[in-house]
Amino acid sequence: MAGVTQWFAEGGVWMYAILLLDLIGLPLVFVAWVVAIVARVKGRTGMLTKAIPALVMLGSVLPVVVGAVGYFQGRALAVEAVAHAAPALRAELLVAGLEVATIPLRFGGTSTVVLGSLSVLAVMLAPWVSRR
Repeated sequence: MAGVTQWFAEGGVWMYAILLLDLIGLPLVFVAWVVAIVARVKGRTGMLTKAIPALVMLGSVLPVVVGAVGYFQGRALAVEAVAHAAPALRAELLVAGLEVATIPLRFGGTSTVVLGSLSVLAVMLAPWVSRR
């Protein structure tokens, strides 16, 4: 498990922000599922029945946005650090720095795929027209 701890150490504060969004997002996905299932069973098509799963689905994009911000900050730091390095090592250090900068982006993208997939299923499960 040393790999995960190393990712969090190298990814910086952005990894913890994405993890916090995941810890907030998973219960919200559960709430969206409950709302969608209850509405489907009772046959209700109110505004909240549609809005809650849709808002949770839109919120599931936040981890990749935070990951992108972390990537751009890490990239800027890598380019700045390489400017002070010896010319013979610049290319090698830049590749290593950009690889580390992509860690938050990958983590945010994975989180968005997981949360987004579960949210889309809740949106699809919510009734959009009444059963008559």
